[in-house]
Amino acid sequence: MRLSSRAMVIMADRVSTATLNILLYAVLSRVVEDKSEYGVFRAVLLVATILTTLSDLSIPESSYYFLPPASVVERRRRLSLILSLAVLSGLVFSLGALLLAGPISGLPREPVPRDYVRLVAFLPLVSLARVTLTNSLIATDRAYVSAGVSIAGTVLRFVVVALVFTLGRNISEALTAYVGVELLAAIALLAIQYRLGGVGLVKPDFAFYRQVLGYSLPLALAYAVGMLSRWLDRLLIGMFFEAAEFGEYVNGAQELPFVAIITQSIAVAIMPNLVSLFQKGQVRQMCSLFAEGIRRSSLLLLPIFAWALVCSHDMILVLYGPKFERSWQPFVVYLFVLPMRVAIFGSVLRAMGNTKPIVWGSLLMLIGNVALGVTLIKLGGGGVLSFVGPAVANVLSLYILSTYMTWLIRRTVRSHGYSGPVLPVKEYLKILGASLAAGAFGLAMSVLLRYVPVQRLAMDWFGLNVPDIVPPALRIMLCGMVIAAGFFVVGRVAGVIQRQDMDLLKATVRRVMVRKGPA
Repeated sequence: MRLSSRAMVIMADRVSTATLNILLYAVLSRVVEDKSEYGVFRAVLLVATILTTLSDLSIPESSYYFLPPASVVERRRRLSLILSLAVLSGLVFSLGALLLAGPISGLPREPVPRDYVRLVAFLPLVSLARVTLTNSLIATDRAYVSAGVSIAGTVLRFVVVALVFTLGRNISEALTAYVGVELLAAIALLAIQYRLGGVGLVKPDFAFYRQVLGYSLPLALAYAVGMLSRWLDRLLIGMFFEAAEFGEYVNGAQELPFVAIITQSIAVAIMPNLVSLFQKGQVRQMCSLFAEGIRRSSLLLLPIFAWALVCSHDMILVLYGPKFERSWQPFVVYLFVLPMRVAIFGSVLRAMGNTKPIVWGSLLMLIGNVALGVTLIKLGGGGVLSFVGPAVANVLSLYILSTYMTWLIRRTVRSHGYSGPVLPVKEYLKILGASLAAGAFGLAMSVLLRYVPVQRLAMDWFGLNVPDIVPPALRIMLCGMVIAAGFFVVGRVAGVIQRQDMDLLKATVRRVMVRKGPA
C-alpha cells in the first residue's frame, strides 16, 4: 500500500472511531436523566482506560519496529511472541485490578461501586491483545483489514451501549456490553491474522523478549506518564468535585476527533519509512519526511482549529444539549492543544530507537501538571477557575513537553551528523496565519447569523414562518463552509496550499473510494 493511502485509511479509521465515541457520549448525555449516574459511568471508563494504559508497556507499539524489516516467516514468529508478551502483561494487570477493586473504587470524591471496577478489570487483557493485532496488520501493510474490524467494533459498541441505556438498563449491564464488544473485536482480529498466516504457536524466545522490552519499556514509562498527565485533570476533577460535575467536565475536556488522530495516523503511516531511512543512515531524508508530515497535518488541523474556536459554544449545545452547557468552558481550553498536535514528536525518536530520554520529559510534564492543577483548583475557590484549572494546567504542560521534545530531536539528529532544520517553522506560521484569517470570516458569519432578523426576512421574501434564531447546527455548518472557502482562497494566494497538495488529496480520496479488499 502506498504511503498516502495507508495514512488515509488509518486516519479514516481513527476519526470514525473517535467520532462514534463522542456521539455515544452525546446520546448518553440525553438519555441518562441523572447527571450523577452519567458521571459515574464516565468515571468507571476512565479507570478502565488508565488500567489499560498502564498494562500496555508499549508492547503493541513494538510491532512497528520489529515486524517491517523481517521476512514473512520471521514476521509470523515475531508477532506470535509479541502477542504472547502482551497477553501476559494484560493478564497480570487484570488480576491486579480484580484484587485492588476496593481501593480503586474509593478514589473519586463520590466513590463508584466496587462491582463496576471488577467488570472493567478484564479490559487490560482484552484490549492489549486487540491493539497488538491491530498494529501488526498496519505494520504488515494490511491497514484496510484493521480499519474494517475497528470501525465495525466501534459501531457495535455504540449501538449496544446506547441501546442498553435507552431501554432503562443499569450501568452494570452497559459496562458488560462494553467489555463484550472489545472481546469480540479481539477474537475477530486473531481469527483474521491466523487465516492470513500471520500468527501461530511458537516456542518462547527469551532473547527476543528482552529485545522487545528493551525497546518498549523506556517508551512505555514515558507513554504511561504522559497519558497519566493527560488524564490528570479528570482525576483531579473526580477527587475534588461531585459525579455530576465530573460528567460536565469530561464531556468538554476532550480534543476534537480530528486533532491527534490525523497526526497519529500520519505518524503511524510514515513510521516504517522513518525507521528504514535511519537504518540506512539517511538522517536528512528522515527529517524531511517528518517535516513534510507536519506541513500536511497543519493544512488540515489549523483551519479546523479556527472553525472550532468560532463554533465552540454551538458545538457543545449540539452534542450534549443545554443540560451540559457548562462543558463549553473546558472545551475551549482544550482547543488550544490543537496547534501543537501537528506533529508527533516522539515518532522520530522511536524511529531512531532512542526512547529513554522521552521519560524525563514526561516526568517533567506530570510534575508540573499536578502542581499547577492543584494550585488552580485551590485558588479558584470552587468557581470557573477551579473548574477549568486542571484543563489549563494540562494544556500548558503539553506545550512544555513539545518544546522539550523539539530540543531533544535537534540534539539527537545533530549527533548523527545532521545540522539542518527539523521543524518547518515558516510554513507552519503561514498556514496558521491563513487559518486565523479564515476564522475571522467565520466569526463575522457567526455574529451575522446570531443577530440577523431571520424570521422577518423569511416572511417578507419567501412567505415562510421560521424560527427567529438560526439553529446552532446550521451555524456550525455555514461557518465551516465560510472558513474552508476563506482558507482555500487565502492559502492559495499566500502559497501555503500547493498544487501537489490538491492533486495528492484528489488521487488519495479516489483511490480509497474505489479500492476493494485488503491491500
